[in-house]
Amino acid sequence: MGLRRDAPGGDRGDQAGLRHHPCTRLHAGDRPEEQPARRAVTQGGGVPHAGFGGFAKRHREFFDALGADDWRPVAGYAGVEEKILSGELDPVARTGSVTRLARWAAGAAVDHAVRHDWCEEVFIVSGSLSIGTPDARDSAVVLPAGTYACRPADIVHGPFFSEAGCLLIEFTYYPPPLPAARP
Repeated sequence: MGLRRDAPGGDRGDQAGLRHHPCTRLHAGDRPEEQPARRAVTQGGGVPHAGFGGFAKRHREFFDALGADDWRPVAGYAGVEEKILSGELDPVARTGSVTRLARWAAGAAVDHAVRHDWCEEVFIVSGSLSIGTPDARDSAVVLPAGTYACRPADIVHGPFFSEAGCLLIEFTYYPPPLPAARP
């Protein structure tokens, strides 16, 4: 069931004088004139909610995550687009977390193994992803929808390709430090 922007409780960003964006949501008591000390939350800005602790994510209610807006190409990955649903990573401070969708077009491929310094959880929502390269598809391992991976930092993985395309949801984060050992 999709969200209707013209339905009661739908997008009201224009009415409140905020920059129009399909993910802008105002709730009872959220209008700037009703809560002057609070900043409006819009895509790409806003105040992180304290309930997320060090992950510094913004509170967002239901929105159309599969809509056509806010998809962008992933640098270095031809045929792969991402949509950031929440959060951000700070590779310098090694903090943060991101929840994103990754949409692989039919034939998209990453022909080399990858490694990164954050943890990653990946769930294949639809389609399939293959471990291997299109040139060696006979020996590739096909990962169907419903497949899940959970990787700590610095794990080499890939190469990957998707013959028919796929949709992934990914959770990436820097782990919090381990508590100090007690004497």
